[in-house]
Amino acid sequence: MLIMPKKEVKKFNPAKIKIIILALIIAIVLCAFVIYLIQAIHPSPKWEDYCGRIKEPMLSQNQEMTKELCEANKGTWTSQEIQCAKAPCPQGYCDFYTECNKEFQGVQDSYNLIVFIVAVIVGLIAVATGIILQLTSVSSGLMLGGAFLIFYGTMTYWYKLTNWIRVILLGIALAILIWLGYKKLKS
Repeated sequence: MLIMPKKEVKKFNPAKIKIIILALIIAIVLCAFVIYLIQAIHPSPKWEDYCGRIKEPMLSQNQEMTKELCEANKGTWTSQEIQCAKAPCPQGYCDFYTECNKEFQGVQDSYNLIVFIVAVIVGLIAVATGIILQLTSVSSGLMLGGAFLIFYGTMTYWYKLTNWIRVILLGIALAILIWLGYKKLKS
């Protein structure tokens, strides 16, 4: 007769669930706090502030937009070769927002750089603090919140970075995290 060893049944531990929930709440609130703090100190630019006052010219019912009319109204004409089944058949379109969009995008890029720098620095500090602290729920929440902030900050400016800068930043972050883990989380 084959005797099977008894499996040890793990008991439900409500304290562990509370620790996990508190860690998640700390992570979420930390992220929201930093994001709204950045927004309170340095609000993000609004498209309406740069392009909201532009009025497209009113055309009569039989009038169509032409390159000349577009440029006379400070628009940018984009040519297209279209074959239409019936007339009128415009051979392009007018963008009245080209110039204001360039200005807005420049300001938006500057804002995103600030978000990137602040979020990554605060995220690294939160992860380091979480590793140093001894209280599991708080340290786990800070580490997770810091990781979220690093991800958020990096994603806001990732499109502007070259591949080499991306590699260098990720390498630095990885080295810091490995060093902190090795120094503080030795088993």
